[in-house]
Amino acid sequence: MSTSRPRTEAIRSLSRESFEDFCKYFWDCLPGIPQLLWNWHLTVFCTELQTVAERVFAGKAKEYDLICNVSPGSSKSSFWSILFNCWAWTRMPSARFIVASHTESLVQDLAYKTKCVLEHELYRTCFPEVQIQPDRSAK
Repeated sequence: MSTSRPRTEAIRSLSRESFEDFCKYFWDCLPGIPQLLWNWHLTVFCTELQTVAERVFAGKAKEYDLICNVSPGSSKSSFWSILFNCWAWTRMPSARFIVASHTESLVQDLAYKTKCVLEHELYRTCFPEVQIQPDRSAK
């Protein structure tokens, strides 16, 4: 995918400022995921995650704990465990995340899909400063 410089800068700027925009631009970087069909609950996901993240970026204390209980198939893993991490690293490359699940195979799948986003041409073009540590690139 060849991306012109002005378009790349626009995507970079909009995506860094808005987790919702980031998700819309980078959804297609996820392997094996169906087409994105936006619904109101995805806006709630993005708003809540960005609210929490902005406090972290600003070095402020948390206001509340955030837990998401939704039905399977609601794109929770894609937003909360993959795209959120990739977005947060565009603003705070030193951020660290713990991704846990009921099975190791799901954690490995989430890590693989995160790596796919990070290595996608659009992400690399927009955020070349985000680097995978060489000793972590296989995980």
